[in-house]
Order: sequence, then C-alpha cells, then structure tokens
Amino acid sequence: MGAKSALRWLPLLPALRVGYHPSGSVFHSRARCVTIETRPARTVTADGEIVGKTPITLTVVPGALKVLAGPKNEP
Repeated sequence: MGAKSALRWLPLLPALRVGYHPSGSVFHSRARCVTIETRPARTVTADGEIVGKTPITLTVVPGALKVLAGPKNEP
C-alpha cells in the first residue's frame, strides 16, 4: 500500500475504531470463536498470508499475542 492510498483511510480511522464503516460492509464485534461462511467459497487471509478458504472457524488463543510498546503517552 502506497502512502497516498494509506492517507485516504486516515479520516475513517475514528469510525472504524468503534465498528462503523460508511460502506456498511465492515462489521465489528467481540468474540472468542467466529465461523465465516460465504457463497461461493472465498480465500481467507490473515496479516497478508493465505490461511484457508471459507467456511473457516477462527478461535482466539488468550495470551498468544505478544505486544511490545513504549511508554504510555499522556495528553
């Protein structure tokens, strides 16, 4: 993704954070396990890697994601 295409998403970030997208095609929710079904079957990617085809069930593994962050910025 180039800098210009990334910048066009900048105004949408606040809406995406709360689960809203103007196209109506983005859904935001919380879950521990999600099954995605499509017709026809679609390729599923995660972080740019193909992980399978639909239908697919995705499960959250608690503690599996390690996050390294700097000091908290206070306003």
